[in-house]
Amino acid sequence: MNTSQTLLARAIRHYGAQFGAWPLLLRPLLGLVILCSRRSRQQWQAAQREAQTANGDLLQAYADGMPELSPSDTLQRRLQAIAARPQLRSTKAVTPMPFWRISLASAMASALLGLVLGAGGMLDEFSDSDSLYLESAMNYEVSNWLAGDIQ
Repeated sequence: MNTSQTLLARAIRHYGAQFGAWPLLLRPLLGLVILCSRRSRQQWQAAQREAQTANGDLLQAYADGMPELSPSDTLQRRLQAIAARPQLRSTKAVTPMPFWRISLASAMASALLGLVLGAGGMLDEFSDSDSLYLESAMNYEVSNWLAGDIQ
């Protein structure tokens, strides 16, 4: 049995012997394998015959009538006891928050914090009675420093 026949046997086991049940991407490959290999064609036909036989047996069992099954008294008591117990709520698996949501939340929090701090500085002016103030003689003019006038 070569590789294509092994793969065909696995695919038949997985998808069955009905061509319509196979995924659309595998159908052309199935056609190629069946056309190119006589043993693969025989394998496919044997699987189809086996599926038709199994379907026929199942249909015959339904036509003959299935025996009536009734649960035993002990099984009925156990089922009633299970149904009488208080049911717990099903817990749903919690999925972790996606990274983009965390990033968006942190960016929004940063923007809001910047807005609050920036607007808070505009509301109240510093007075002489304030103990903390910022005094600076710094400027961004560097031409004097570049000319060598300022050390």
